[in-house]
Amino acid sequence: MGNLTLLNPTTTNSSDILNNIEIKIFPNPTENWLTINSDNLINKEPLTIEIYNGIGQQLIRHEIIYSTSHLNYKIDVSSLNTGVYLLNIISNYQKLT
Repeated sequence: MGNLTLLNPTTTNSSDILNNIEIKIFPNPTENWLTINSDNLINKEPLTIEIYNGIGQQLIRHEIIYSTSHLNYKIDVSSLNTGVYLLNIISNYQKLT
């Protein structure tokens, strides 16, 4: 449909467990697929990925269970209109926005 643009990700609490993990989100902006990639995840716990629009409506929610320290996850965002969106990555310990 259009371009999805994400704001720069930042951590909400520097003392939490995801603070030392590098997570790449690309391409930004994107039109069809958004990739979330990390090579150094720890704990192998479930992650939740949420995408919100500018007025706070949740448009996409994915629960991810992974069994290795590597994550390469693609989200279809082709149905979203052109705009700026907020992406949350949530673990049991931290929320990255």
